[in-house]
Amino acid sequence: MKKNEIVEVEITDLSYEAMGVGHVNGETVFVNNPLPGEVVKAQILKDKKSYAFARISEIVKESPDRVKVPLRQYVQTGLASLAHLKYDKQLEFKQKLLNLLLSKAHLDQIKVAETLPSPLETGYRNKAQVPVRMVKGQLEIGFFRRHSHDLVPLEDFFTNDPEIDRVLLAVRDILREKRIPAYDEEKHQGQVRISGSPPGDGYGRHDGRPGLSGPGLPRPARGSR
Repeated sequence: MKKNEIVEVEITDLSYEAMGVGHVNGETVFVNNPLPGEVVKAQILKDKKSYAFARISEIVKESPDRVKVPLRQYVQTGLASLAHLKYDKQLEFKQKLLNLLLSKAHLDQIKVAETLPSPLETGYRNKAQVPVRMVKGQLEIGFFRRHSHDLVPLEDFFTNDPEIDRVLLAVRDILREKRIPAYDEEKHQGQVRISGSPPGDGYGRHDGRPGLSGPGLPRPARGSR
């Protein structure tokens, strides 16, 4: 297979990174975002001879387990790499993945129970750390596109408690207003790397004190919060 070639792939499994797994002429192909049972036309991004990476150009046959994702960035960044899969199937995948890891470690005798569902399918995380980068001249928060350092700007982080998102956006706006530059990895310039929201108490309450880190920022005194 060659780069940019379009191939038709039947997806038979998911990798540990939730990438679709299929085979073309005996070669394994990892495809971003399809589901088992789907047939897709995929564009080859990189060919390593024994395996290749690709992205969907068209879904020929769609899985009944696929759900519509409000923002495709959730899946693109790996922030919620299973967001397009029905929730009960996500739980089955996690159980299967743990069984596979135990099997590889020769611990097959350990039986993995069913994955316990969260009361909330989204908005359940009570702690978050997100990258801060300059995108087209403007400071943004978000997540990196898979296997890259390209930031995808986000305002709704899908799995975060909405109060955490509110705090993160408020910090982003203050950084913009004060013209505090994000850290540039190539130029080794800038001040802010991470905007972090403090953990909640499990009941939706947060103390509202976000943390920032970066080479140009002072370190907090030991023991301070």
